[in-house]
Amino acid sequence: MNTLADHLEEPITPRSLPPVGERRPRYRDVAQALRCGLREVAADFSFLRLKGLRSILKTLQSVAASDAATRLFRLSQASRELQVVPVLFENSFRKMKDDSDVNELELRGEPIKLKRPATNSEVALALRVLEGCCLLCKDCADTAYRYDAIKVLLNILLTRGALEQRACLDALVALLISSAANEMDFKELQGVSKVSELIMDMRRDTSVRIKCAEFLLLITGNAYEKGETHMLPKIYEDIKQALGENCTMLIQAANRFASSLDPRKRQDALTAQARCIVEISNRT
Repeated sequence: MNTLADHLEEPITPRSLPPVGERRPRYRDVAQALRCGLREVAADFSFLRLKGLRSILKTLQSVAASDAATRLFRLSQASRELQVVPVLFENSFRKMKDDSDVNELELRGEPIKLKRPATNSEVALALRVLEGCCLLCKDCADTAYRYDAIKVLLNILLTRGALEQRACLDALVALLISSAANEMDFKELQGVSKVSELIMDMRRDTSVRIKCAEFLLLITGNAYEKGETHMLPKIYEDIKQALGENCTMLIQAANRFASSLDPRKRQDALTAQARCIVEISNRT
């Protein structure tokens, strides 16, 4: 398991970009792929939006394989027409107007254009795209903040199914990595308490409860490794209130010893610790 800090981006410099002769055509390829995908993500029908999301996710996966391509993607996100995050929040995460809004528009004689609601698969895929964008480009996390991303994602986490919940937790991690504004929103919206309460809810899918426990281990471990110890007492207290002292002590111990683990074994350790947290919560 990589730490959250492993994803932090380096500054773009001329040397970090492809050679000048290659830069323009490679940037054009990235821009064209994004432009085509974004056009479909903004469509009225969910099946078209799904197609566009798959295309963008494929582009992100291709971009992530090369440091130079990653930097070109980051450059592309400075262009409003190529920004991915706004299109996600304006379409896949957009709520349908309620009946009262529709009736009011009908009375005023205004044309009504309603998008087909997002399916579970669309929301989950949009969350994966959001996660990828934020991991590749810090500016994407800052853009998401302007769309109340934490509030939107916590609502998804608490109201949608297991498919979306698992994707939502990964996207939340990506949003919190390097955005102080998103961290503040998460704190103000009592995100730790809400995630902890999901772990305690034995009616929830076990895989979601384990994922929630992994999330708590990740965000507390990240704060510990970055030396942001001033944040930890409040986080630990919120966890203790929901999960009890034993779970909190386990998380604290995991944070202290995480850096001594072989990086290749961190993911296995994370999952094992998360399972222990869920098992302890079952007995609380």
